[in-house]
Amino acid sequence: MLRRSSRIRWRDLPIVVTTAMPAAGLLGLWRMPTTVPWLLAVAIGVGLGALSLVLTLVPLSTPEPEWATTVSAVTHGLGYALAGGGVATLSALRVHTGGWGPILWSLLAMYVVQAAAGVTALRSRLEPEAVRTP
Repeated sequence: MLRRSSRIRWRDLPIVVTTAMPAAGLLGLWRMPTTVPWLLAVAIGVGLGALSLVLTLVPLSTPEPEWATTVSAVTHGLGYALAGGGVATLSALRVHTGGWGPILWSLLAMYVVQAAAGVTALRSRLEPEAVRTP
């Protein structure tokens, strides 16, 4: 569906929605934790479940299966390294600040980066060297 929708006006919508939902859930749990916590937790869960959507972007942005393997290896390696460093960084931030506010703002900033990277990845497409024009 994403490949077919690459020429459609709303192709970025799944990326934006699955990034905005956990951001809204985090903001809601921070500002109104007792209002509807189950609904906010569902919003966060939907966003976290978007990993499968993100993984579909790898083969969609490569022209050949061999490239998908290489791009996937690089993105997984970098992604898991950044995720591990992120957990340590946010834990240290919590210890030093004593509050959740800076952590939530950091996560919200990362959601903005995630949305921009997802939309960029969906729009870009690698081309084989033989097909490229100078």
